[in-house]
Amino acid sequence: MPMSTRAALAAALSLAGVACLVARSAGQQDGEVRKANSPATPKAVAPATIGTLDLDTVLNGYEKFKAVTEKFKADVMKEQEKLAQLMGEGKQAQEEMARFKPDSAEFKKYNDRVADIRAKLEANREKLQGEFAMRQAEFHAQIYNEIQRMATAVAKKRGMNYVFRINSEPVSGLDPQMVMAGMARGVLYSEPSADITNEVILYLNHNYKLASGGGATPKAAAAGAGAATKKK
Repeated sequence: MPMSTRAALAAALSLAGVACLVARSAGQQDGEVRKANSPATPKAVAPATIGTLDLDTVLNGYEKFKAVTEKFKADVMKEQEKLAQLMGEGKQAQEEMARFKPDSAEFKKYNDRVADIRAKLEANREKLQGEFAMRQAEFHAQIYNEIQRMATAVAKKRGMNYVFRINSEPVSGLDPQMVMAGMARGVLYSEPSADITNEVILYLNHNYKLASGGGATPKAAAAGAGAATKKK
């Protein structure tokens, strides 16, 4: 489009806008101003009903977390045994190499064997560290999300609109780090009746037993878990 045509179009649009503004009556403008300056009625905020949850206690009581953690430890030990076996082979190769003169063909053969084992050890360590770190992170994220969803369900069931994380472990003066961590806690006191920790543990374990084929928990737990996990 030529520049003159663009300029004409822009001018026409500008004039059209001005004409619309001029055409409005003073009364219409005053009404719009009053309407714009009148704030909308704010939505009433429900009174805060607060619950508490001890995340460390939930983790210690959640059977799935304990079972998968033990499996994780067993897998780590198994891989460490493989690395230890490889280290044993490297040590044996070094002992064999020491029996020969440095300029001999046998010495070079065992020296190459030792170097190969060292390279495998380093590569396997890095590989396993990366794999286990990722596996652990994914598992912890899954567990945290499960706890968060269950805490949300229990809180809604009990009419709570906030859940604060607490730590009920007593602070010991024998552990400076524990003292500092205790001083950094955001909640110094909470009403015990507002705590949903044990309820969340109960329902999490109920669902885990059902999912793993371990049978149902007592009727009260089954009914509560069903109500807590029901989608809204």
